[in-house]
Amino acid sequence: MKHYAWVLEVRPGYEQEYKKRHDEIWPEMVEMLQESGLRNYNIFRHGLTLFGYFETDDLKKSIKHIVASDVNKKWGKYMSDILKVDIDTLASVEVIEQAFGHVRLHESIKASYAIQLVHENVNINGILSKIDFDCNF
Repeated sequence: MKHYAWVLEVRPGYEQEYKKRHDEIWPEMVEMLQESGLRNYNIFRHGLTLFGYFETDDLKKSIKHIVASDVNKKWGKYMSDILKVDIDTLASVEVIEQAFGHVRLHESIKASYAIQLVHENVNINGILSKIDFDCNF
């Protein structure tokens, strides 16, 4: 699986409308994107700049599916008044290199809390003595 990205811009003054339209994304659009083979599709906004990120096993197949989709054509028209589009977004998709791996930053906190809860609420020595396990914790 490869990582891909695209960059676009929202027209000035339409930032909240862009968010609203995506908060209300059409279920058929989501379904079509899933059917295209895209995974982990996210769009981030910084000021007017949009950064789209997704993963797929076959970019050409995914783009072919999206371009052929009527719902994508309708979505494109629906979004065209609030986006600054100087290039074809799908033609500008690029492979991106992962510079930093996925790190579960909160896992150690969760594990520490789970251990604390066990120590506070479970009589481990009592349980072990019931099964004739001779150990003192």
